Amino acid sequence: MKVTRIAYSRDLNQGKYAQLNEQAIRLGGVRSLVWRQYGSIAGTGVKDRTVRDQWMRDGTAGGFGVLANAWKETVRDAFADITANREAAKVKVRRAVSKLKVTEAEKKRLFTLLKRDQWKQDPYLSRMMRKHWRRGRNKTINQIAVRSDQYRTFTLAEGGNIWIAVPGLERRQLVTIPLNTTAAPTGTLRLILRNGRVEVHYAIDAETTPSSKRPCGSRKIGVDKGYTEVLTDSDGQHHGPGLGQLLSSESDHRKAKGQRRAKLRALAEKAERRGDHANTSQAVPFTDILGVREGDRLHCTECGAVWQADHAGAINIEQRDSDPDITLFTPHTRVKQILLERAGRQRSGLPLDQDSSTRQVCRCGERIIQPRCSTLSNE
Repeated sequence: MKVTRIAYSRDLNQGKYAQLNEQAIRLGGVRSLVWRQYGSIAGTGVKDRTVRDQWMRDGTAGGFGVLANAWKETVRDAFADITANREAAKVKVRRAVSKLKVTEAEKKRLFTLLKRDQWKQDPYLSRMMRKHWRRGRNKTINQIAVRSDQYRTFTLAEGGNIWIAVPGLERRQLVTIPLNTTAAPTGTLRLILRNGRVEVHYAIDAETTPSSKRPCGSRKIGVDKGYTEVLTDSDGQHHGPGLGQLLSSESDHRKAKGQRRAKLRALAEKAERRGDHANTSQAVPFTDILGVREGDRLHCTECGAVWQADHAGAINIEQRDSDPDITLFTPHTRVKQILLERAGRQRSGLPLDQDSSTRQVCRCGERIIQPRCSTLSNE
């Protein structure tokens, strides 16, 4: 059995880290290209070597800005991820096939098509794979895959910590990384860059680890997974006794939360059927102005300021908590009437002389500029 061991860089020069980070970002672009072109049904049956050869012929590889071995290993790694993603979808499709009310021979045929990646030939399998296999997108821009023959390890002193030399962006220029271990990494490496430090991931046989050589007894015990506690062994010992209380508390909390949401949803749907709306996202905040709604934007008709409609609605809800005339349950027709009446009263109280070039402030808080009036002269 294989296990993953991780070694960490120690006191790595920031210039080296920057070079490795730039390489990882460029290789992230290669991963994104692989996922974009072959991460869906169109890539089924396509081999990574075929893609590598094609990109070398048509000149695509020339724009990657990294060494050939680096992007080729990245392509292989990305195709492995796509394959794993597709196989995970097949598990769900197999479960669906096993529940079909068809003959065993038909089920065997469907299983065979799935195994051979020939499911596009069957309408049912194609439909189910489209349902369960969603197109993936690459978000990895901090990893570098290094083949086993592309790096070397060394020490500066006998018995000292390991150093590893990996390819950089330029040919025959290696980046040396000091590690915090005396055990040299082997096989294919995966370098992961996080917070100024390099993690070196590699696989080893579990039998070679020191923990596998620890003495152990020959006695057998039974272990049962439960609800009130995590585990109970055949000796009667309980492990993790607080699990039941934690699960019950979380379950009760989610139940109450769901009930409150359901009640609010029922009230909203009932009001919607009656045509009752509180006009919270149609009124301009801090005013009684009915704005102009365009999608999720609310335009003030006095100053032209643009509010996010939901934000405006939230402000209005807060303001109406102390409004003597409008409550959250006031019918929308009455709300509109009240707002129009208030706006009319405020307009009637405005000064008659509007011929001014000075800046004024709209009631919604935005500044407006009244245009300067001009008169024509016969002179």
